[in-house]
Amino acid sequence: MAGVEHVISMEQTLSRKVERTEAGETSGGHDQPVIATEASEKLSIAVHEKVCTSPLGQRFKKLRDAGANQAETRPKIQKVVFLLREQTNFQKYYEPRVVSLGPIHHGKSKYQLAENYKLRLAQAFVSDSGKSDEYIYGQIEKNIEQLKEYFDEEVIEKYDNETLAWMLFVDGCAILQFIYFTVKNMFSELKVKNDQLAFAQQDLFLLENQLPYQLLKDLMKLSAKKKELKLGIRTFIDMHSMVPEKADSTTSSDKKTPIHLLDLLRTRLLGNSVDKTPSRKGPASKASKKDWQSFRNVLELNSSRNQIGAQQK
Repeated sequence: MAGVEHVISMEQTLSRKVERTEAGETSGGHDQPVIATEASEKLSIAVHEKVCTSPLGQRFKKLRDAGANQAETRPKIQKVVFLLREQTNFQKYYEPRVVSLGPIHHGKSKYQLAENYKLRLAQAFVSDSGKSDEYIYGQIEKNIEQLKEYFDEEVIEKYDNETLAWMLFVDGCAILQFIYFTVKNMFSELKVKNDQLAFAQQDLFLLENQLPYQLLKDLMKLSAKKKELKLGIRTFIDMHSMVPEKADSTTSSDKKTPIHLLDLLRTRLLGNSVDKTPSRKGPASKASKKDWQSFRNVLELNSSRNQIGAQQK
């Protein structure tokens, strides 16, 4: 606060100098008031910058930024919090087994085998789209700042825009083509083992393996098979939901774009209950907990079903 008071007192001193000049107390002409005013502005800025860059000023900035970030309502793609990481056997719900998607697990050696498959899937998507690979990539690169808003800053800070745009281009195209091949039963073309397919499908719904759904929408718009791809996603979600679709689910999904595929599956499983904010007490809260437990059980059951099916083929 002392720094602010100093700014005010200095400005008042220079302001009086201007008034005396205008009253004719000095003989420097009419240009002097302008010079004094400019000096006041420069001094004010200099002292203000000193306050902002001081250790205390930086603490206040961090405090205010925290309040601004709290106002954000859209969840972002981020790492699982450490409290969940400490839970036994919880790793399988957020860390992929076969293929990494997005920035969090990108580049890890244990996922390198799947990188070649992703490139082949991405190339197949480009071939079916009717557009060139350079054009599609260019559209992603053009929108990279918007797409970065869907990620927590921590998970993308080590990537420059070009690297991140290429990653999203390849992974996004690969996901859409993977889903298309799955619902069309066309994976024989890639000669992928059935157990790898089962784990890859599970990897698409893991917490730390998500891509912005907006990216998938942008890519579908660029493809000549837009309608087929959109229908493919709906069929793919139905394959993994194992519950009857609610009558109003289509209307609800049209109103709000999901955050990512996992969010789309969750919305499909829970229906309108995801749009409600129950109180912490009473039957509504118990129902909400029951819905989340059902959601988790469905994922576990579906994963087991995929693995058993793969072993039998």
